[in-house]
Amino acid sequence: MTRFAPGGRKYRTDPPIRIFQNRFLESFTLTPFRVFFACWLVILCLAFWLAGTQALSLPSLVLWSVVGFLIWFPCEYVVHRYPFHWQPNHPALSRLVYVIHGNHHIQPNHPLRTLMPVVVSLPIGLGLLALFTALIGSARGCSLWAGFLLGYVVYDTVHYACHNWPMRRGIARWVRRHHMLHHYRNEDTNYQISFPPIDYVMRSQFRRTVSVTHTVRRQKVQSQLIGAQSAAQPKPKPQMQLKRRPQKVEPGVIQESKAGF
Repeated sequence: MTRFAPGGRKYRTDPPIRIFQNRFLESFTLTPFRVFFACWLVILCLAFWLAGTQALSLPSLVLWSVVGFLIWFPCEYVVHRYPFHWQPNHPALSRLVYVIHGNHHIQPNHPLRTLMPVVVSLPIGLGLLALFTALIGSARGCSLWAGFLLGYVVYDTVHYACHNWPMRRGIARWVRRHHMLHHYRNEDTNYQISFPPIDYVMRSQFRRTVSVTHTVRRQKVQSQLIGAQSAAQPKPKPQMQLKRRPQKVEPGVIQESKAGF
């Protein structure tokens, strides 16, 4: 059971769980893997081209790209553990967590709900480009940004694979099992997806003893999450009710029925 789905999970064969009532907004939340791969292949090529035009030298380009790639992994852990699994007490904030990540826990294996929509991740990426160049300059910042984006693409590809590809052997099987324990055994453990050893360093790996704290915290927010889910569902149209006229019964019939009891 998951606190994000008090009423039960949805299966991959079910229709995608609805996030927005508006059909136009809802269409942007569904991301096929081929669309994700094509978009980010172009974006990565442009990012490394930009880094190449701004870098002082090839060694500098490689160095800062590697640094950006490595920085991604702790950032992935922090974002998944805290913002994505935040348990606010306000219904509006609970709704926000549901839109960002909670819906994935309700229907974890649907192929259109596994990847972050490009319309969300790309603006965030452009904001990070502005931040990196402001902090360390364009010569290093663009290379750092390109490596960071590469780390993100690796993460989301691994995440998609865990839910939709076999991954039955070797390291791939271990990575997939690590993430499945997060979904199906204890969602307050195993936050890291693309590089699981970070969970062991942070002591957040899955343990077979069930945490009482996890159960109490899960029950605390269930009522708020039910409201967040119902807000995303389209409201049914009111149906007209026909009023029936009371039937006239003769007094003699009523007396006879009473006498029969």
